Amino acid sequence: MEKIEVGYDAIDKTGNLAHHKFILYTRADGSTFQIHGGGSRDYGYSPVEELVSSGVPGLVGFGHLSAKVFKSSAKQQENALLAPREVIFEGEDLSRTFFKMAGMAQGIAEQESKYHADSNNSNTLVDRIVQWSGGRAPDLDKKHWSPGSLDDQEFDPEFFSKLPPILWGKDTYSKHKDVVGQLFKNAGEDAGEEDLQIEGALDPLKTPQRETDGDRAVMEQAGRIDWGATEETIRQRHVNEPALAAGIIAELASAKSLGSAWEQDFATRYGDYLVFERGSESSASDLLPDDPALPDRTDLSGYSPTANAVDPGSLIATGSGQERQSSYDTYRQLGSTPEEEAAAVDEYKALLKKSYVDVGGQSRVAEALATWRFERSWGLSGFVPEGQGTVVKHPVEKMYPDPEKDGHGYVRKDAESVLEARGIRAARWYLSPNEKSGRDKNKGMTDDQGLGPRMTLSYDDESGVRHTVTDSFQADVRSAVKGKREARGRMRRVEAGHAGPELPNAAADVAPTPVPAP
Repeated sequence: MEKIEVGYDAIDKTGNLAHHKFILYTRADGSTFQIHGGGSRDYGYSPVEELVSSGVPGLVGFGHLSAKVFKSSAKQQENALLAPREVIFEGEDLSRTFFKMAGMAQGIAEQESKYHADSNNSNTLVDRIVQWSGGRAPDLDKKHWSPGSLDDQEFDPEFFSKLPPILWGKDTYSKHKDVVGQLFKNAGEDAGEEDLQIEGALDPLKTPQRETDGDRAVMEQAGRIDWGATEETIRQRHVNEPALAAGIIAELASAKSLGSAWEQDFATRYGDYLVFERGSESSASDLLPDDPALPDRTDLSGYSPTANAVDPGSLIATGSGQERQSSYDTYRQLGSTPEEEAAAVDEYKALLKKSYVDVGGQSRVAEALATWRFERSWGLSGFVPEGQGTVVKHPVEKMYPDPEKDGHGYVRKDAESVLEARGIRAARWYLSPNEKSGRDKNKGMTDDQGLGPRMTLSYDDESGVRHTVTDSFQADVRSAVKGKREARGRMRRVEAGHAGPELPNAAADVAPTPVPAP
């Protein structure tokens, strides 16, 4: 079993307070490869160098953020294994995953963004690569302080795992051909530089050659590509040329990842390697087999800002039970006023522009990334007083986690507790975002007491008159997450056959939810 980890090198000059992140790939044979970020002037790659900022007067700047990718020597491997680490990916063969990470590290380096030790450094580079590769947010940086790390909210494995390599480095092959040869060579064989003479073959974002009519006919007639059999054919034909095989196999991975145009391009140049699955009704571009070794192609069809929003008809915050909502009420308008709609459109345009720059001009990827960023703040809600089907900014569903997947039951319970404590009988109550909500969320999921972002709690009385209770309502996120974690732990003990004594009621040792001041 292979694994890709994020490691944390302590910076002794800070009393081991600050850390330098790096990526460590351990292969089945025990060999390791590493990715480190740093400055283009050869500073910032080590924990000690990470301490110094290019913004300090009198010191030579580090230049732009750059990257080093290499196979570990015995000493380098020994040092890496001494550092705290956490597993991000695990699988039978992660060579392609690591290769994609290396390509994106090179892409970040080619952006030549200015290095800064506390905001654009090795930790930033590592987190960005993990994020773009579809990895989860690293956890150990909460224990091992790593300045420049991304916020956990930036990570979304379900979304990013569907994308092709973001910001792929056009010089990935030429800059790291030794690593490529070592990654994909047959075990025990060394690949010399003279064996790696297929420039450009490893760029998954290159403009494909125009497919010929013959290629198209072959693709349509034969059905979908048998990716595993094709890879085995390449290996067998070049058993004595491991570096050449590595380049062709890497391009095969890109063809599968990026879809029809790249499949046809591969067929144009390497058609005699292809093996097809016979009897398939679909073409290779319509149906790709599920093979973890070669990541699935991007499928962004139908992606919309509200695709993952909560169905407003599923849970409605009312004092008299839930009301069924028809699908006619879904996705009715963007913003509750023309001004909000205009602001939403402007915000999306700005995000699209930023995303286009961030991904190096890949238009489809930029559109998907901008949409993902937009829907992190905007969405439907079952808590707001606006008509159902209105997309609003910073609703409860975007501000608060839902650990039980029950429509934020703990938020509802806390809101009803506040109303009950004040002796309020509400025909219907609401939670709406205000100017504090987004500002609070940007500072973190909770405050130091474990309470979430502030929102406005209001209600309608029995005569239909609306009243504001407070603009500082906060639900108890920490207790909700803790309860879920303890329940999961009990379940694991039961499954293991030694449940042990029942844990005390989580609610018994948690302070009651503070009632926010009006």
